[in-house]
Amino acid sequence: MTPSSHPEVANTPAPGSLPWSAVAIALLLTVLAGCASPARVAVETQFPTPLVEPLPLRAAVYYEAALRDFAHSETIPQHSQWEFELGQASVGLFQPLFGALFQHVQTLDTLPEPGELGAFDLIVAPRLERFEFDIPRHRDSRFAEVWMQYRLYIYAPDGTAIAEWPVTGYGKSAASGTLPRAALHDAAVRAMREAGATISVRFASQPDVRSWLQENSHVHSVQNGDG
Repeated sequence: MTPSSHPEVANTPAPGSLPWSAVAIALLLTVLAGCASPARVAVETQFPTPLVEPLPLRAAVYYEAALRDFAHSETIPQHSQWEFELGQASVGLFQPLFGALFQHVQTLDTLPEPGELGAFDLIVAPRLERFEFDIPRHRDSRFAEVWMQYRLYIYAPDGTAIAEWPVTGYGKSAASGTLPRAALHDAAVRAMREAGATISVRFASQPDVRSWLQENSHVHSVQNGDG
């Protein structure tokens, strides 16, 4: 009997190869993984106006496109792909914050040239420069977490840099189910609120800002206003 006519030889796969059924399953899983839609988290919320004594300053605020359109995409190995949309929420965080922090605020469409801010005392340009998150990866992990860092670029009317102030925020929220989208949304909102609270209560005491205030006539109004 020849080897090709022996039933056991004919049905035995070559060493190191997979049966056709296993190959088909592997290919199917690959296709499904490539076609799977990412888990999307679009942060949508209304942030409260902080209760602070406004500084007697006229501020111009510039929201760059990178902030307004900020999105973060990341794939967690052996889990899923995530996409976060944080741009509009960031603008929604800063608008009431700066409106309460300064006596007068105007939003700019473009960054002005040095010397073109005669009607204002300073310009603030916030940037979201870091975003990280984590999801429950095993049975004992029950929380979704978000870390983020904004940086405030603060300029004098003549274009001189006053400060570059990194402000961080952290949020944590209990997660349930296999896709903790709601928990991540909540954690992101908490992180943004923490960053906003830091800015609202520490702006005038930030070392570079404080030094600038002390070198300008506004310091007298600020000190009197603070009592």
